[in-house]
Amino acid sequence: MARLSRTWLLAALAAFLLAALAGPAIAADTSLAGNWKLKEVSNGSDTTLGIIQIEVKDGKPSTSVLSSPLIPNMALEDVKIDGGSINFTFKAGTRLAVVNATAAKGDDKPKTVRGTIQLGKNLIFAELERTDLKEIGRQDAQKQTEVGQQLMKARYVTKDAKEKETALKEVLEKNGENAAGLAAAEMLLDLRAKEGAKDDDLRSLADTMLKIAKTYGPLADKQTLLGAARTLTRAEKVSPLAVEYARKAEKGLTKDDPAETSAAVLKVLVSALTKTGKADEAKELAATLAKLDKQLDEEFERTSIPFKVENAAARKSKSSRVAVVELFTGAQCPPCVSADIAFDAAVKAYKPADVVFLEYHLHIPGPDPLTNADTEGRQKYYGNAIRGTPTAFVNGKATEGLGGYKEHGEARFGTLSKIIDEALGTDDQAGLKLTVNRKGDKIEAEANVADLKKTGEKVRLRFVLVEDVARYAGNNGQRLHHHVVRALPGGLEGFEMKEAKGSQKVLINLADVKKGLTDYLAEADKKRPFIDDDRPMELKNLRLIALIQDDDGKEILQAAQIEVPEEK
Repeated sequence: MARLSRTWLLAALAAFLLAALAGPAIAADTSLAGNWKLKEVSNGSDTTLGIIQIEVKDGKPSTSVLSSPLIPNMALEDVKIDGGSINFTFKAGTRLAVVNATAAKGDDKPKTVRGTIQLGKNLIFAELERTDLKEIGRQDAQKQTEVGQQLMKARYVTKDAKEKETALKEVLEKNGENAAGLAAAEMLLDLRAKEGAKDDDLRSLADTMLKIAKTYGPLADKQTLLGAARTLTRAEKVSPLAVEYARKAEKGLTKDDPAETSAAVLKVLVSALTKTGKADEAKELAATLAKLDKQLDEEFERTSIPFKVENAAARKSKSSRVAVVELFTGAQCPPCVSADIAFDAAVKAYKPADVVFLEYHLHIPGPDPLTNADTEGRQKYYGNAIRGTPTAFVNGKATEGLGGYKEHGEARFGTLSKIIDEALGTDDQAGLKLTVNRKGDKIEAEANVADLKKTGEKVRLRFVLVEDVARYAGNNGQRLHHHVVRALPGGLEGFEMKEAKGSQKVLINLADVKKGLTDYLAEADKKRPFIDDDRPMELKNLRLIALIQDDDGKEILQAAQIEVPEEK
């Protein structure tokens, strides 16, 4: 489960139960002989993942892990040493952490070797630091550095722009050659670009970022170049520099780069061209990007559920009660992947007449543009039952934990299916029918309730507007998101059900919904900047859900759903 207080690296690596040490295939070299701390250093952190020993015996090097308090049974695989470079992987099932590090040119006895750790879609700055230690305790391995605290305060706490700028400049002056300085320069670039700074100032900051990134290797260089272009593109008044750096990122693409990387670069370049008045060039590239996005969407649909999904068996009882699955998740949340897979598999397995699926996005652990005010309101409604993501409910009752990674998806689907089947076997609590009419952007819906067994001011009828598929490629690799909640028409509180029978109408203006989403995301971006310009809100393939919920115990008594006709 992801929480705001956790780093993505530790959330992911702590789950690794690694195999015994594999015999490395490496070339003979002596410059890296000795003991090394493998450290994660992004954003001024100083986290030792393990102490690695490199020895040379009879002209042949060997490696071993002497200590790894944060990663149980840490092992190195596919080790290669060539000159001052070392490459190896951590392996756990289908998940790999790939380490690439190279000593500075001409340094025959390096004290520090810089590089990166590739963990899924996340690239983490890393260093190998020479040490005499053979063992390290958990407390010493995970340090909270002063510069890390300064950067955290500047990013999330300090609101005054001048105060923030002063703090970041201080960090950059003292750390102008390491990952902490790069993080400070990146935040300064974002701040100064939004202020409309001159191009010379912006170029200086961007080039400072790239100069530092090069010392951490080609992958860090590529990521930082794209990040600089993206930051420049997000300024209120976009400078031609945005196009310049985006074009550099495009030229840096190779045939070996994954399609997702190419799409990310083209997306930034299209945005930069559009915002600097180069509409014709943008249009041509946008067509290429659209084809690439379609290819990636199709590939994701084929491979996102790593097991065969069978149609659910018909319910055994005569009950017509509908089960409601609510999943609170996040596109930046790595341990949400197994819950997302279980949710998507259940959508395929169960009939819409039997099960309603609602996916609420939250800004956990990072900003998520599929979040909105109503999803946050729904989070508050469930209170302490939601301590992080993923969290799921069936008919208002929290399920067992569904968190994990792709390889855990099938097991989590089994857990969720069992809970859904039990819910489908419970007695009827009400009859509920839903009708909908649409004229342009305006939708009129009516819910008709009958035979409601429990009534009162705490029993509420609520409406939920859902988009069947929304595309947003966040950091956890879940490219397409299903049954995404866009709004709760009629309000979070819903309507009192004081009678066992009745009807309730609600009017929806999609133009108002879109404006509400846009305004919310603009305010959210000011508090915690998004990682890109993507604001998915096509509002196509919509469906409307009505549900009756007892606010006393949160139990959902009945639900119904209907597809909203497309605009004619």
